[in-house]
Amino acid sequence: MIRDSEVECVSSFKFLGIHICDDLTWTLNITQLVKKAHQRLYFLRRLRKFGMSQRTQRTFYTAVIESILTSCITVWYGNSTAADCKRLQRAVRLAERIVQGTAAPVCRTSTTAESTGEPAASSETPPPPAHTLQSSALWQEVQECEEQDLQAEGQFLSTSHKTHQQMQSTTPAPP
Repeated sequence: MIRDSEVECVSSFKFLGIHICDDLTWTLNITQLVKKAHQRLYFLRRLRKFGMSQRTQRTFYTAVIESILTSCITVWYGNSTAADCKRLQRAVRLAERIVQGTAAPVCRTSTTAESTGEPAASSETPPPPAHTLQSSALWQEVQECEEQDLQAEGQFLSTSHKTHQQMQSTTPAPP
């Protein structure tokens, strides 16, 4: 009871797009994400059927499907089971076959964990999947933009530091 109101106990609920279960497993959330991704794969197949370029298909994959599969991934991926990772990987591989590109592996592998459905035993949590179907040219473009941002930031900091030093030297000392 909270403030004289009885609170209903539920096995799971959706909060900010994430399915949270009472046993704190992420199987329901991953099931819903994979289901949503499979629904969007239909449109990827249609793009291929209409003869769209692989670049367009990859862009669609990144914007529509990968964004679903990786939404809030930092919350649930570290404690996901090997079986859940395998289902995520299947969705990525299916998209890969549709686009006829290459995909990076999503899951960590553990034979015992796959058979028991327990979280994979690992001293380190592997990094989540990122940009699995992006072309190397697009990745290089992103890297170049990041480098330009860092250079611009360095120039800004250098200029602002010089300005600050000039202000310090021209400001009279307090009496």
